[in-house]
Amino acid sequence: MSVGERRVMEILFCDLCNESVPESDLCAGRAVRLKGRVVCASCEASMGGLAGEAKSTPSPPPAPEPPPFSQGVPRSPTPQSPPSAPAPPSRGGRGLVVGAVALVFAVTAAVYLGGELEDLRRTASDERSALDGGVTGVRIDMARVLGRVDSLGSELTARMEARIEETREALAGELDALGRDLAAAGEVATDLETRLARVDRQRTDSDAELERRLGELAFQLRSSREDVRSLAERMGSVERTGGGGAVAVEPVPPAAILPPWNGELEGLASENAGTRWNAVQALGETADPAVVPHLLDLLGDEDVFVRMAVARVLGDLKVPTSVDRLIDALEDSEAVVRESAMVSLRDITGRNFKFDAVGSASDRAKKVKAWRQWWSKARDGFEPSG
Repeated sequence: MSVGERRVMEILFCDLCNESVPESDLCAGRAVRLKGRVVCASCEASMGGLAGEAKSTPSPPPAPEPPPFSQGVPRSPTPQSPPSAPAPPSRGGRGLVVGAVALVFAVTAAVYLGGELEDLRRTASDERSALDGGVTGVRIDMARVLGRVDSLGSELTARMEARIEETREALAGELDALGRDLAAAGEVATDLETRLARVDRQRTDSDAELERRLGELAFQLRSSREDVRSLAERMGSVERTGGGGAVAVEPVPPAAILPPWNGELEGLASENAGTRWNAVQALGETADPAVVPHLLDLLGDEDVFVRMAVARVLGDLKVPTSVDRLIDALEDSEAVVRESAMVSLRDITGRNFKFDAVGSASDRAKKVKAWRQWWSKARDGFEPSG
């Protein structure tokens, strides 16, 4: 063999047990190649005699083949058709029978094994198809489940958003209601504070009012004493004259007789608003129409509570001479005073021009004009209602 030549190693397999057969076994006669069939040393020993027939017929050298390794990757050996072996001698009839039996056995085994292999392949193919179908079904079911999950998630999200919006609107309504209640409570608290301050002022002024009234009584007492002294002096003068005739006694001037509410007039001029308010209330409780002239000027008092009290008292007294000033009070800057004046005008005159104390300025001006036009015609000979 030259240097450039390479020996090709042929890998053979036993046609009976499908075990690999080394080429050294063929050369040594332990394995047999017969008519293209290869029998390993184990199978040949178990059948016996076949090797003796095969030994007389040396195996031809293998034909040169391309290298089984190409670029480092092993190549499966290409089975070669063995050359026709010379007919065995007639003295080996027994070996031929054994070989034929072995060949038949090998063919039967190959056919059987081929059928089993084909069944296994079909079974594997069926199982793979079933498995692929099951996997496809599982994928379809999973897709359906995922779609249902997405649908339920969207529906749940929509419901939650709707519920949140409803809750938000309900809370907003409750907050608005609470805000209104709080505002109303604030107004009530403010009114209570105002009343409390008024009571405090009245309580503070009560002592001063009591002292004022005591002073008035003391003044009246001194005046009475002086009047008694003057009268006693006159009587003494009459007695000294000794006149037995009738003596004309000078009557006491009417101005000296003061009404019982005269002491309250001083309170109307007090610098304290609480004192003025108390004086107005006291004069109103007398139910004497003679107090009206003393009250009319207080419809312009700087204190809103005093003005409101005067307007109410004038309505209780029902004196027509107060109508003009009550109509003027309809233009007061405070709505409570305008309301009190309107009620008093309605009580005195029995008329109602639908004056709205909290209406617009233009509407109030129209109603005041209507009151004045009516009163300018109804003043003469007017009698209070009720």
